[in-house]
Amino acid sequence: MLLKKINLQNIRSYIEQEIDFPETTSMLSGDIGSGKSTILLAFEFALFGLTRGSVSGESLLRKGTNKGSVTLDFSIGNKEYVIKRGLKRVADKVNQDFGFIIENGVKTDATAVELKSKILSILNYPDDILNKKSLIFRYTVYTPQEEMKNILFEDAQSRLDTLRKVFSIDKYKRIQENSAQYTRQIRSDMRSLSTSIESLTDCQSKIKSKDDELKSKDNEINRIKPELDVFREAFTEQKQRVEALEKKIEMRRRLENSLSLCKNEIKNLSERKGIMSKDITIIEDEIKLLNEQSKIIQIKPVKKSSKDIQEHISEKDMKCQHLIKELSKLEAQASMSKNEMNNILNLDICPTCKQSVVNYHKENIKRDMSTKIISIQSSVQKIKADLNFESQSLNLFRKDLEEIRIHEENNRINNEKQKQIEIRINEKEKRKLLLITGLNDLKEKEFHLNEQKSDFEEKLIGTPLIDMHSEKELMLNKQQKVHKKEMELLSAEKEKESVESLLSQLKKQVESMLKTQENLRKIKSYHDWLEGLFIPLMTTMEKHVFSQVHSEFNIFFQEWFSMLLEDENVSVRLDDSFTPIVIQNGYEIALHDLSGGEKTSLALAYRLSLNKVINNMMTDIETKDLLILDEPTDGFSASQLDKLREVLDQLNLSQIIIVSHESKIESFVRHVIKVHKEEHVSRICV
Repeated sequence: MLLKKINLQNIRSYIEQEIDFPETTSMLSGDIGSGKSTILLAFEFALFGLTRGSVSGESLLRKGTNKGSVTLDFSIGNKEYVIKRGLKRVADKVNQDFGFIIENGVKTDATAVELKSKILSILNYPDDILNKKSLIFRYTVYTPQEEMKNILFEDAQSRLDTLRKVFSIDKYKRIQENSAQYTRQIRSDMRSLSTSIESLTDCQSKIKSKDDELKSKDNEINRIKPELDVFREAFTEQKQRVEALEKKIEMRRRLENSLSLCKNEIKNLSERKGIMSKDITIIEDEIKLLNEQSKIIQIKPVKKSSKDIQEHISEKDMKCQHLIKELSKLEAQASMSKNEMNNILNLDICPTCKQSVVNYHKENIKRDMSTKIISIQSSVQKIKADLNFESQSLNLFRKDLEEIRIHEENNRINNEKQKQIEIRINEKEKRKLLLITGLNDLKEKEFHLNEQKSDFEEKLIGTPLIDMHSEKELMLNKQQKVHKKEMELLSAEKEKESVESLLSQLKKQVESMLKTQENLRKIKSYHDWLEGLFIPLMTTMEKHVFSQVHSEFNIFFQEWFSMLLEDENVSVRLDDSFTPIVIQNGYEIALHDLSGGEKTSLALAYRLSLNKVINNMMTDIETKDLLILDEPTDGFSASQLDKLREVLDQLNLSQIIIVSHESKIESFVRHVIKVHKEEHVSRICV
């Protein structure tokens, strides 16, 4: 990841400011309180938004303003990104407002959470830090120096908890705590399960009694069913007779309806035939009128094609554009040559060899450069003459093109009118043909309908009328007998269902108790496994991972500290809790007894070691080439500042940003950004 630039709008002491970051070692220089650290906080806010305990909206938004924003341009590999986050004051709070991200030119609006999720994905950071402080960023890219000192001087357990989160191995401790909580819950569940199976023997006795009662109900049902079958058979025979008679009645009703519909359809066909005949006559008159209109329209020929003229114009225009570019290039060359000649003539000391520049050397350069400038000016005059000629020709072609286009447009309009008339004639002809075809279809359909009418009338004469009253009364009597016997059977079955339901409940209770008994045995084995094997295993695994991290961390920590301090009488190491142990002349000394420069060296060495170890563990994160150091030299001597230069060279990172008020650092960084604050407003000095 490489920073390109950042834009601040109403952020703390900045009203409006844009800062560019080159791909090199840069320094944010300025007095204490000038606004250097604000730029770093804005950078963190742009990536991750507001973070409780680190970056708050109230601390970022400039006092007395209601809106502010941070826009950050950065790149990863060959991909360019722009992210913007806004702040808005609502009542007595400052919240995040709008936001968007541009990825390779594609803009996407998003909420604060969506933007953070997208950034984590781009940086290849773990998803589980979405709703947490980004410790990986804090301890690999940017850590305020005072916050780095805090981790050194806090108690051992707090430091270990912080490092667990930084190295993403806090899961082992969470597993141990969760497992211990789970075993406590298991013991409670075991007591509850033991109570729930106390009535198992009583339920098994009740099941035997209900089985006997169920057999009695089965015998009663087997007696009723054959009697019900006889009544149902008699009812079914009578019902089938009634249904057969009803079909004959329904057939007569349908014949009467069909005859009525047929007569109405014949009447409608006759009316439609008359309407179609009138429509055919009207269409024939309309076709005759359109043919007469078509003869009136005339189309005149065009001598020249607008396409040919346009090709000439394009050719001339390209020549003019080429001449303009050549003219601009030559004028720029002449200007650069003049400036270069003047710079050399005003030069007394050569910046490369640091020797005096003699007058005869200046005269030679002046003579050569003057000859070159005269040659360029001659070429400029020639190109201007060619450009004037080509521009006049281009204007003549454009005038001809306008006249031809007017003529072509008139012909196009007449052609369009002619086509529209032809289309309308074709449509009318098609409509006429459809009407004639439809008229013939109606005549044929009318003939068939008359045949159907005669057929319906003959069938109605042969269909007799039927009286259904006595047949339905007999069917109803047999149906009532069936219903009475069904109710008797239903009552017996309901009683059987009641016994079965109670029996089923008892069996389920027994089955559940047996399963509970088995479950009790299983969870007891889980409890024994968790307490006896799993929790001790997690403790061992955490110690193993911490041991690997500790070994690598200790090597880097000793290396960086020795480079920064270079005192043979002072050495450092890390104990098991990652606490720095300082040895001076063979004796261990307390961290609080160190000098300011020694404390700063210790904190910076610890910071760089964290950076190195985390980047080695998490090989896919995209922030390895960027490092930001906030006031890393507090209390440093002049010799220690020189050592910092060696450290920066050894880091060999693509982009390093140092925030400091130490003027000596400016001598060994490649780019300096000076911050000045006046009347509570910070600005970048150019």
